[in-house]
Amino acid sequence: MEQSRASDGYIFVSIPGSQIIIQDGAKVLNDFEPDWIIGIGGGSVMDWAKAMWLFHEHPELTFEEAAKPFTLPKLRTKAKFAAIPTTSGSGVEVSN
Repeated sequence: MEQSRASDGYIFVSIPGSQIIIQDGAKVLNDFEPDWIIGIGGGSVMDWAKAMWLFHEHPELTFEEAAKPFTLPKLRTKAKFAAIPTTSGSGVEVSN
C-alpha cells in the first residue's frame, strides 16, 4: 500500500482489495486518531475506506462478524466518515 504522510493526515493510493490492506489502514487510523475519515473514489475504494473506518472504530471485530447482515456495532464514536464518490449511480456514498 502506498501512503503519504501530510502534516495533518494520511493519503492512501493504489489500494488493492484485501483484508491485509484494510487491517493495515485501520492500524494507521488507530495510530493517527483522526476526527474524520474521508473516502474518495468509486465503489471498491469507498468500501475499503468504510471497512478501515469500521475496524478503526472496533479493532476487536473480525471480518466474519462484520459480514453478518444487520449486526454492525455503533459507529462515529472515534471518527466521522465522509464519502466523496467519483462515480454516479453506484450508491457508494450511502453508509450505515
